[in-house]
Amino acid sequence: MLKLSSFLFIFNAAVATMPIYGLQANSSIQAQIEGHEAPGALSPEHLAVVRPLQLMCDGLVKKDAKLIQDQLLPGGMTTQIREGIPAQMHFDFFNARLQQLFETSHDQLEETLYHPEVHIDHDIAVIWAPYTFTVNGKMDHCGTNVFTMYRRNGRWLVSNVADNERHNDCPTN
Repeated sequence: MLKLSSFLFIFNAAVATMPIYGLQANSSIQAQIEGHEAPGALSPEHLAVVRPLQLMCDGLVKKDAKLIQDQLLPGGMTTQIREGIPAQMHFDFFNARLQQLFETSHDQLEETLYHPEVHIDHDIAVIWAPYTFTVNGKMDHCGTNVFTMYRRNGRWLVSNVADNERHNDCPTN
């Protein structure tokens, strides 16, 4: 089983929940794949698509909003579905809020992505992954994340993110 983890931060009630996606900080994507010959293991091409998620997570742990911003396609958006209601924000606003949070947050929040499905066609890709979210090690919610990726000048960037959440029927692993 391939399991990808990252941190997620919750903003104040005006913004609701704004997730940040990526792999576990300071981990190697390939190290998580090695020894996994099972269906769902990622190819080198798929690993390249997932790489920006790793860098975003590293930026979260380092509280480096610039590193995170560098993984996002300018003009991109995040869409969060909460209780059936969509909320959208542009990445520039998202990153500004993230920087503000880096200056004030002390909670450790973690999001774990399970069995990511990666689909690639030339210079676009999609990553679909169920997730769980914990606050200081305690389950808070779960759902599904969808990342739309774009390859610009040979480098993959996150162009859009969509996610939903629920507080019941969440997996324990």
